[in-house]
Amino acid sequence: MSKLIKNQITAFQERPQLLYKLRLFRHSVTSPSTRPPTLTTLFLAHALRVLASPSHYLYPLTSRFLLQRPTFDLYDVPMLYTMLYSSEDGFRRERGWIVRLLRDGVRSDAVGQSLRTRSWLMFEQDWRILRRRHTFDLLATLYQSSLDISFRRLVLQVRSSRSQEDLSDNHDRPRL
Repeated sequence: MSKLIKNQITAFQERPQLLYKLRLFRHSVTSPSTRPPTLTTLFLAHALRVLASPSHYLYPLTSRFLLQRPTFDLYDVPMLYTMLYSSEDGFRRERGWIVRLLRDGVRSDAVGQSLRTRSWLMFEQDWRILRRRHTFDLLATLYQSSLDISFRRLVLQVRSSRSQEDLSDNHDRPRL
């Protein structure tokens, strides 16, 4: 019983930091009609879960990232380079985490069609963010140089999550 109470107290100790992160996100939204990109909101959801658990392996990285600036950049892939090119002991977990975030963010952008009949679409806003950061080029390079089978599988899942037929900028789209 005392262990349960101790866990609840720990959760409340992180409350001010979690509220600060939510305010940071709220102040980053410039107008009520702004729809934050899917990758950004997915990152924030995962980051809040990580921050609620100080023993999580991403807690120091996530906390440091969110405390670096007074506002949160909605139009960027959060922690992309930090996680992909990590040299820490747990670099495989960090790299896998960011690639899973990309995979899930791309998949969650299905637009109103039956998933059986329509391939996945990325909203233009998310596509611009990924293109600006050369995300698919980075993943292709890491795929070629990695011997880690599970990482390579994740990169292929990101690639298969995005639609090649339905993106309008065919000439501008990097190939994986």
